[in-house]
Amino acid sequence: MFEKRRKTYLKKTGDAVTILVGAKEKVKINDVHYRFRQDNDFYYLTGFDEPDAVAVLAPNHKEHQFILFVRPDDAEAETWHGRRYGPAQTMKKFGADIAFPLNKLDEELPKYFEGHHKLYYRFGDNEEFNRKLIRWIISLRVKYRSGKNVPLDVFDPSRIIHEMRLYKSTEEIARIVQAQKISADAYGKIMRTVKPGMFEFELETMLESHFRLNGGMGSGYATIVASHENGTILHYSENSRCMQDNELVIVDAGAEYDYYCADISRTFPVNGKFTKIQKEIYNIVLDAQISAINSVKPGVSIAEVHKTALKVLVKGLISLKIIGGPLQAALKKDDYKKFFMHGTSHLLGMDVHDVGRLKNDGQWLVLKPGMVLTVEPGLYFSSKIKGLQKMFKSIAVRIEDNILVTKNGSRNLTPSIPKTVQEIEEFMK
Repeated sequence: MFEKRRKTYLKKTGDAVTILVGAKEKVKINDVHYRFRQDNDFYYLTGFDEPDAVAVLAPNHKEHQFILFVRPDDAEAETWHGRRYGPAQTMKKFGADIAFPLNKLDEELPKYFEGHHKLYYRFGDNEEFNRKLIRWIISLRVKYRSGKNVPLDVFDPSRIIHEMRLYKSTEEIARIVQAQKISADAYGKIMRTVKPGMFEFELETMLESHFRLNGGMGSGYATIVASHENGTILHYSENSRCMQDNELVIVDAGAEYDYYCADISRTFPVNGKFTKIQKEIYNIVLDAQISAINSVKPGVSIAEVHKTALKVLVKGLISLKIIGGPLQAALKKDDYKKFFMHGTSHLLGMDVHDVGRLKNDGQWLVLKPGMVLTVEPGLYFSSKIKGLQKMFKSIAVRIEDNILVTKNGSRNLTPSIPKTVQEIEEFMK
């Protein structure tokens, strides 16, 4: 899979050299680090998941087209911090033509520049390496003046990599599906467990424990368990409140499996039974989501998916007499933005908000087969909204599934987590 990606990438860069720098370990406190996670672009082309690595793609080199610089073998460091591949095992496991220890970087890496006009490297992410590269390029100018080809033009490889990442292969879809399955099973557990008097963090703990116990890498993003008024805060993540009777809770969470994320939201009553007004609002959001999902197909823009959901939500707000009609006038006035203030969709993949430009030169992204996106309309009735009737206050609903664009339409990758009012109430009995 990784070799195939490198070949595809190199077809787009010609004879240019590419340098990719992996992620570094990040300090949490003192000498304790966060759990390491590799940079997505680096992993996408190499599959290598240790810190501090550097990859070089040199298509014109006689012997070495794929080169890795990795942490050296170090028995003492392994005793304290865990196993390392080392150069020899790196070559065997990851298919590198040659692997050097990192202390050979200054000596060996610039050798791969000669004979190349262009260099692909992303400036900005690693200041230490930025300085090294500038120093190497300056030193090569002498060779350029003497008639040798050296790369003096530097381009950002992320545009090419991110364009590739927009379209998911069969292997990638399988990983996303597995992340969805792990997540859906966890949702089933919390929906059958939740009750008034529990704290939001209890559901968070259950979800994240299930993700790890069932083969996931953990959470793909900070888990949101937002009850009552907290649900009106879009990225609420404190998860500290005690949930009460007759309240709704939004859960927005997804497992990460082999570097691919799920991103699912469900809203359900803490006591297992919707009130009349909760049910009305929930059904408006559900109708909007179903309509938006049904609109997903090749050739449709991501803006059109949003507009489909928006029309249903605004009609619902008019029917509830929260905003005035008619529909077209309400859409122009933007009063609905107090209650629905975010987009309906984002891309999904290795990043939960995956790479790929949603807008290019003023034009919205047009969906094509292989893309994966979320569909997640919502309505949020903050108690801070002036003039809002008491019965609406602190109700928040968001429903989110993950959709693959197929050749003839779309496929919902999210397993069948209870979603209609009837399904939810039956499931939670």
